[in-house]
Amino acid sequence: MNDGPLCKCSAKARRTGIRHGIYPGEEPIKPCRPMSNNAGRLFHYRITVSPPTNFLTDRPTVIEYDDHEYIFEGFSMFSHAPLTNVSTLSFIFRLG
Repeated sequence: MNDGPLCKCSAKARRTGIRHGIYPGEEPIKPCRPMSNNAGRLFHYRITVSPPTNFLTDRPTVIEYDDHEYIFEGFSMFSHAPLTNVSTLSFIFRLG
C-alpha cells in the first residue's frame, strides 16, 4: 500500500541528517569528470590488513591480469579531500 512519501520528516529536517545523507556544514561535492582519471582532484589511500597471517585463507582472492596473478592485500580508497591526522590504527576483532 502506498501511503505517500517514504520520508515523513518535515521540510526543515530533510535538509540535514544521517537519514538524508547530508550532514551539517557539508557542501555538495563537485562531480568527477567521467572521461578522466581525475588525478588532480582525488586523493588515494591504501588500506592494508596486518598481520596477514590472521587473514590468510587456503583460497585467497586472486586477480589475473596481463598474464600475471595478483593476490588481494588490502583496499584502496579515493577521497575528494585529503585526510588529516592519518595514523596506523589497530583493531582486534574476536570472531566466533
